[in-house]
Amino acid sequence: MDMFSGKKILIAGTGKSGRAAGSFLQSKNASLFYYDDHPQSFKTISNKEVSDQDFDYLIVSPGFPPTHRVVEKFREKNLPILG
Repeated sequence: MDMFSGKKILIAGTGKSGRAAGSFLQSKNASLFYYDDHPQSFKTISNKEVSDQDFDYLIVSPGFPPTHRVVEKFREKNLPILG
């Protein structure tokens, strides 16, 4: 069984890397959500929704700040953060 199958995953950043990660994880049957401070034409969730949800993983795009409040929330909860 794949480690991402059926997992609830937040992807931080909706640029090329974030979208590529999403495509890969979608093929693994993960439940995906996206967060970005400046979303273009991509559906994202709000900062409040990030706080209200229970995620299994955070995938951080290369251009997303590692000190961002969303990343800090995952660190505080001791949840896996992948790049």
